[in-house]
Amino acid sequence: MRGRVVGAYQDKHSNVDHYQRSNEVFYGILEADLGESTLLTVGADYQDSDPEGSSWGGIPLLDSAGNFNDMPRSFNNGARWSRWGQYARTGFATLEHTFGNDWVAKLQLNHQVNGYDASLGAAAGGNPDPVTGEGVSMWLGQYIGKTTSNAADLYVSGKFEWFGRQHELVVGGSVSRKRWVNNGYSPQPGYVSSVADYYAWTGDVPEPDWQWGYGDNQVTRESGAYVVGRFDLADPLKLIVGSRIANYKSPDTDESGVVVPYAGLVYDLNRNFSVFASYSTIFKPQGNQDEQGRVLDPLEGRSYEAGLKAEFYDGRLNASAAVFQLEQDNYAQPTGGRTPSGGIAYEGLMGVRTKGYELEVSGQLAPGWQVQGGYAHKIARQQSTKVSTLEPEDQFSVHTSYRLTGVADGWSVGGGARWQGSTFGTITNPATGGSQLHRTEPYWLLDAMARYQFNDQLSATLNVNNLLDKHYYTIFSWYSTYTWGEPRNVRLTLNYRF
Repeated sequence: MRGRVVGAYQDKHSNVDHYQRSNEVFYGILEADLGESTLLTVGADYQDSDPEGSSWGGIPLLDSAGNFNDMPRSFNNGARWSRWGQYARTGFATLEHTFGNDWVAKLQLNHQVNGYDASLGAAAGGNPDPVTGEGVSMWLGQYIGKTTSNAADLYVSGKFEWFGRQHELVVGGSVSRKRWVNNGYSPQPGYVSSVADYYAWTGDVPEPDWQWGYGDNQVTRESGAYVVGRFDLADPLKLIVGSRIANYKSPDTDESGVVVPYAGLVYDLNRNFSVFASYSTIFKPQGNQDEQGRVLDPLEGRSYEAGLKAEFYDGRLNASAAVFQLEQDNYAQPTGGRTPSGGIAYEGLMGVRTKGYELEVSGQLAPGWQVQGGYAHKIARQQSTKVSTLEPEDQFSVHTSYRLTGVADGWSVGGGARWQGSTFGTITNPATGGSQLHRTEPYWLLDAMARYQFNDQLSATLNVNNLLDKHYYTIFSWYSTYTWGEPRNVRLTLNYRF
């Protein structure tokens, strides 16, 4: 019998006014050998997140005169009592048996409850008058609910000989059931939701008395079977081919016998380089909801990818380059409304095509010198119109660390840089009543790190994120709002390994 227990507690304050959050995590696992070839694993996971002063919606991009509404980075539109508490409870078990011919059978069972208790109030509606601060009202709502999930997966895997070569096969099936219940509440009549002066807002307003408004109770079921084969066709050529048969049922959708095939080829050019190509169909149930609380139909489509992989220094340094294309239906796009539980509401777009490429490198350049970096570019369009424009089309990151020697033995230093291109969306100008395009500026963020290893068990690490204290923000054009990015922040971590 073997066991492991992990516990963590975090009490986090923020640069944002009157916001703080406490997190609790507990994880435990036990392993028992039921025989020489059978292993039983059981475990549980407990997580709690309890915030105070939760924001909601964002900061209006424009004031009532149509000018950029430049608020401090510390501004919090949430009331002091506003909170979006969340919790997760998970229990799991795995039974694994190894047969004498190196085949393995594995059964995985999982029970999970994800819940929330949110009482929310935020100065998020309207646009402030630049002189008086009038013109803003509060978003208000209370949402209490949970999703209970049960899932099982059973598969067998192993190797077999065919035409003088060794191949691998995986055959399995899975089943799951999710039930979402939710209750929504609104303020009782008479509660004053208008904000007298947005620029003097401190979140110091009373919490309303809530009255029940509606309830939700939805059940989603999934099941399927799958088979995967990994074939060694020749010394330099490998083939991966497989398929899944999926069944999906929700209150608004009932699909069965959906065949989801995929295939991939890898060809080794030499000991350092290989090329690959893959194709797969897409059938992916979604958790996104529309404004009525209905879950969007599963994401469906096709995926194509091809690229080059490289490996150097006996695998210590790896690099890759790939191009890809996705063709998707029921692509989730925000509508600007809210779900019954207060979240972002979505609609499913048809015929969205995404094209892009990715470059990555990671590993060891020299003894003690680690590097990880990448560049990604993608554009999604529905016919000729770009979608997902609130996500950057281009992103770049590089991080490196170096372990010092000699008189500085025990020290490691490092740093990184992150860059992303501009994003844009159509917003409403309250001065004209019309629409206009708002585009954010591209930005760089620099980070730094220093670590000292006292001994094999004890180390201390200092991280400085956004080293140059760059001002940047992201937008949510559907609400015509924005959110400031985190300013410079410093974290000191002491780590002891038993």
